[in-house]
Amino acid sequence: MDRFQFCAIPKLMELKLKCVEPKALHLEVPSLYKCDLTIKKAGAVIKVDKFHNLRFLRIESLDLCSLALVFAENTTIKQLEMEAYRSSHYLDIEEQHSVDLFSTFPNLVELVLGPRAWFILPESLRFSGELRSLKKLVVHIPLHEIDTTMISWKLFPLLTYANLCRIVMLVPSSACIDIRASAITKCISNFPHIRWTWGALKG
Repeated sequence: MDRFQFCAIPKLMELKLKCVEPKALHLEVPSLYKCDLTIKKAGAVIKVDKFHNLRFLRIESLDLCSLALVFAENTTIKQLEMEAYRSSHYLDIEEQHSVDLFSTFPNLVELVLGPRAWFILPESLRFSGELRSLKKLVVHIPLHEIDTTMISWKLFPLLTYANLCRIVMLVPSSACIDIRASAITKCISNFPHIRWTWGALKG
């Protein structure tokens, strides 16, 4: 379809929508509680009206930051999951904008970053300042980035300010046991004030 338009659906509570390259997208669903939006290319005219009850947002796109900025004024969002659109290679991810997650979503309680979203930290996705409301960060780490130095560099602002945050690091089960053990030990040692949890991803 050349155009997607959702309007005057006042009682819709959940929405899951997948698009490729829509020319225009307008969401007018004020009662929406949960939104799962996948758009391969988000360069179109995208408009969302004010949500009064939106708590959970999942977005996936090659233009992840641009799509995130569309929801910037919705301060009710508590849980956010972000992933760059699945492509044949990580280098296909080309962000034209950058977004500061703490200022864009100031009331986040839980943040989930997929492996491709993690890949564009901190150049396009950034943490700055203190986000007191954040209680849990879940990161799906790509196999090639299971490294304490890389983790510390990407999460430094969060590791510095988020004293009450729990960080869950999910690594591929195929990762070398010694590499996983080394990363776990160093992260716990370097940042003892953070509550670390490590898990394995199958597949």
